[in-house]
Amino acid sequence: MAKQHTIHSVAKSERTMGDWDLFATWIGANANNGTWYIGGIIAATGLIQDSTLLIAIGCLSYVLLALASYMGYQTGVGAMGLTRASFGVKGSVLPSLINVVQFIGWAAVNTYIAATSVSFILKEIMGWSGNDAATNRLSLVVGIIIMSILHLISISLGEKSVRWIERIGIVLVIILVTWESIIVFKMVPFKDLVAWRPAAKFRLEAGRAIDILAAFNLAWVTAAADFSRFAKRKKAATVYSFLGANIGLF
Repeated sequence: MAKQHTIHSVAKSERTMGDWDLFATWIGANANNGTWYIGGIIAATGLIQDSTLLIAIGCLSYVLLALASYMGYQTGVGAMGLTRASFGVKGSVLPSLINVVQFIGWAAVNTYIAATSVSFILKEIMGWSGNDAATNRLSLVVGIIIMSILHLISISLGEKSVRWIERIGIVLVIILVTWESIIVFKMVPFKDLVAWRPAAKFRLEAGRAIDILAAFNLAWVTAAADFSRFAKRKKAATVYSFLGANIGLF
């Protein structure tokens, strides 16, 4: 008898994520320290050009995310389960391994960036010197531990905990971004930001910025169905996922 390879499909009657949940999830997925880091890199093209590229590449990339998300909605199957249709059961191991490596890297980079921020806060609270190598290492290790624990909490209940954290997190992100924007515009007038041009040796060519943005944005396509399989409506899986991902990126 042939061995059966089953895939769990989420029935539509069991789905719990509405329009707001998918919208908030994708804003939260993109409004993070990794995105801010990428924004800092492409800033070397100048404000007008990097903003134009950000919008154009974001919209093009997330059309593919919406399509992948639609597949998850239609089938109730996660992203790597869907690859079996193209690669077969054994062949799907390869894209699954690539996806594992990709998201381990994504989580590691974001954890490190966030942990660095936590270490600065910790040193400020404890009154530690920034020139002491030992306390610098200790504060960074503590930051990594704190962020790792928060990551584990966020996925502890699967889709349910992710959904509730994103509902709360989106409010905090909006407050943070608004606060940061006010501070930046108080320090540097908008017209000066528009007029600023990087020195020639630091300038990033548009083609390289496009490569960076495309690679960053398309990485999320491989996870779209993992969220949309819980969507109650097609519009939540497609339109609200597309809008949330773009707003989070911008």
